[in-house]
Amino acid sequence: MSIQPGRAVTAEEKAAAQEHLNRARAAMRSVDGYDQATVDRLCRAVAWATANEQTFGRLTRMSVNESGMGSAEGVPARRWKILGILRDALRTKSVGIIEDLPEKGIVKYAKPAGVIAGVLPVTNPLVTMVNMTINAVKCRDAVIFSPHPLSRKTALEITRVLRTALKKQGAPEDLVQCLATPSIPLAQELMAICDLTIATGGAAMVKAAYSSGCSSLKSSVSNLCVSTVFQFASPSMPEAVPMMSLSLASRRSFSNPSASYSSRTFTSVRCVSSAPSVGGRMRSSDCSPERRSASAIIERTSSA
Repeated sequence: MSIQPGRAVTAEEKAAAQEHLNRARAAMRSVDGYDQATVDRLCRAVAWATANEQTFGRLTRMSVNESGMGSAEGVPARRWKILGILRDALRTKSVGIIEDLPEKGIVKYAKPAGVIAGVLPVTNPLVTMVNMTINAVKCRDAVIFSPHPLSRKTALEITRVLRTALKKQGAPEDLVQCLATPSIPLAQELMAICDLTIATGGAAMVKAAYSSGCSSLKSSVSNLCVSTVFQFASPSMPEAVPMMSLSLASRRSFSNPSASYSSRTFTSVRCVSSAPSVGGRMRSSDCSPERRSASAIIERTSSA
């Protein structure tokens, strides 16, 4: 959501935000006694409810059609990210004693962070929402989503799917909520009253999250371009170059480059000559022995 200076939050919006917060706190009290096995079961439930091929495809098409961003053909590949997030979550202890260091006399206990304000981007609401939900449920937290206006209907439908999955497991649905009528002042009010903010968006959104007065985690333009570096010193380098170049090309063109990450280059410590054949270009064409230790950088061209 883009944050611009504008009107102040209304009394109705303040009341709506407080109502969401009260319901979230009540839901957290209901799950305070859940053990590790129970929260892990909830994590599996919300992950599978959204990552199964049929539901993920439906929600993906809905997101692309509503926002006009991304590609319905490219986004389904992100389904595996949810399963990867679930895998990592299930490997982590989050209830009771999570670490015991007897030699130092230290015992670490997990404690819920509280109610999370989840501010969503327009480009990828589905994976972002499921990611936040898995981690919130894992820690017995609640999350209230503030969607981007251009993907509001999709966010509300994703929330419905997540809440249904929780209800089927006997857990309180209000662990996951979503603002029905999002606005900039309401998002700012939500960030101010919740215990933790997780915001994904532009620089203005990050600034707003920082100034909200509560702890916050942000993802913004700083991760939009990731330079991927590979250093090869083996004789198989010529065979590796086409594979790496094609990998970069697929990442750069993925989902009509709407993803908040993208790899652009890789670096080799050996002479490379096969880049142009896979849609790349050589930054340096000097392959003399004197330059053998220098880096050769291959970029994906716009036609790749």
